[in-house]
Amino acid sequence: KQLAADKAAREAAEAAAAAAKAELANASEAEAKVAAVEAAHKAQLEQLQASWAQKQAALEAAQQAAEERLAQASVTSQQLETQLAANAAAAESELNRAREAAVQLEG
Repeated sequence: KQLAADKAAREAAEAAAAAAKAELANASEAEAKVAAVEAAHKAQLEQLQASWAQKQAALEAAQQAAEERLAQASVTSQQLETQLAANAAAAESELNRAREAAVQLEG
């Protein structure tokens, strides 16, 4: 009877050990799955951050280019105003000379 009881106890212990081993393997597999999901989420987050930084840099570059174009347009506008004023002064001076010449021809 004792041998049968020992054998049964040993088999029960072996079954319990096998069950614990299987449970440990399942837990390890679940832990590996969680780690894989965490790694995928981390990679996705890093990709989004890189994309956002790239878009922000492009936006800043576009803004700077627009500011430079605006400054250049302002300079061009001032140059045109200066040229227009000079042309108007030259035309007025020429008109005055033409009037003087006309007066001299009449007189």
